[in-house]
Amino acid sequence: MQYFDISVTKRILNSYYWKIKCTNLDLESVLRELFVLKSVGLFIDNDNHVHPFLCLLFKFILLKPSPSFIEFLLRMKNPAFQIKTLGIFYVRLVYDSITIYKALEPLYYSFGRIAIKIKSKYIKMITYDELIYKLLYSRKFMGVNLPVITKRYKSI
Repeated sequence: MQYFDISVTKRILNSYYWKIKCTNLDLESVLRELFVLKSVGLFIDNDNHVHPFLCLLFKFILLKPSPSFIEFLLRMKNPAFQIKTLGIFYVRLVYDSITIYKALEPLYYSFGRIAIKIKSKYIKMITYDELIYKLLYSRKFMGVNLPVITKRYKSI
């Protein structure tokens, strides 16, 4: 299944970060690269540049981690915000509606803050509950089209 539009995929594969850092990564290396990032993001400066987080998310999807590994990422006690955010995005892009709600709703009360890079010199701080709400109820988030999911009252 294709999780990103063809244009997004092409931009990721043509990005400098992908070509230099991401081509030979395994799961452990992806997590190690995430720790280096100071912020997360998808596109920067009105969709002109691909953020390294999007490249790592794309690689993570290609590696197809096990559901138990994803659950481990989401349930870690004090994870770096980059790790938990990767798990949240992965769940939203890959899983079915019921699994998405079951995995993400408990995280509404995490109250952690996430640094999201929007422009080359602008970082916005948001909370996990804001991020999860936007991912659950938006069709598009930061330039990436999200798969349609069933409304909450119909799926569980």
